[in-house]
Amino acid sequence: MLGTEKSGSYIANILGYSDVSYFCKIFKKHEHKTISQYRDQVINGLVETYETI
Repeated sequence: MLGTEKSGSYIANILGYSDVSYFCKIFKKHEHKTISQYRDQVINGLVETYETI
């Protein structure tokens, strides 16, 4: 999912969230980082991903 260049709003919609801000808040609460920070770490090989959209 986050190993792609798809937007946060696209990902939120795919997952059924109508409120992108809420999705971002829940993501940060779960991962302890923003979507951008997570994506940067994926790109740099610092985080393993198991699923992609």
